[in-house]
Amino acid sequence: MKTFLFMLLTVVLVLTTSCSDSHNHSDDDHAEAFGFVLFDQNNKEILRNQNATPSDSIRILLDSSSTLYRVQFLNDKNELFTPTDVALSIKLTFGNGAIATETITNRWNFSLKGVSRGTTSLRISLFHNDHADYVSSPVTIVVQ
Repeated sequence: MKTFLFMLLTVVLVLTTSCSDSHNHSDDDHAEAFGFVLFDQNNKEILRNQNATPSDSIRILLDSSSTLYRVQFLNDKNELFTPTDVALSIKLTFGNGAIATETITNRWNFSLKGVSRGTTSLRISLFHNDHADYVSSPVTIVVQ
């Protein structure tokens, strides 16, 4: 009986304390992301990843850095927003990091560099502390 109570107490504690600050978001903290839009330094839309479908691919030259991209997210009504919660930032993940790399210049801006010729994928995540609140569908990156 003691073992059962101990296990029950352990389960209750784990469920009530894990992610206590990570998923307790109110509408004031930040909107939920359902997609994203990339803009260049002239605020021209470069790519839209909406409904899990990217509108285009990104092409960069070998041994060159891309333009500086700014990411904004799309909410469930396809409205753009930039999160204001200081605990949020982006994380970029490549399918093959030997083809392209990134430089994140602040929470919402980054550039890409072509490392070797080929094609890879890129996912943009909206990170809250230690976990992703949103992970995009893959965008194709072509290094020429």
